[in-house]
Amino acid sequence: MSAAVASVCASRQNAFKAMDKLLFQTNLAKQAIGGWSSIATQAGIRSKSQFDDCMASPSARQAVEANVALGKHLGIDATPALIIGGRMMYGYQSEEKIMT
Repeated sequence: MSAAVASVCASRQNAFKAMDKLLFQTNLAKQAIGGWSSIATQAGIRSKSQFDDCMASPSARQAVEANVALGKHLGIDATPALIIGGRMMYGYQSEEKIMT
């Protein structure tokens, strides 16, 4: 869950895409709390202290927990997942497949 919280905190500084990419390139098993700041800095966050405050506050974790609860409510049990026109699609989907 810490990686998801770190992503939320990075997104609050408009660095979600870069953070997401770095998280998938990094061995998350080796990351400690201090490690998230390092990755977020590489992702281009504006303020390390703002990121650290976000990681320490309950708001980002609550946002992740709310998303998890919504996913469970919708029957989503894996990511990535898309719901398009009431149809559930799991995993990577090409634009062509999404449009059909």
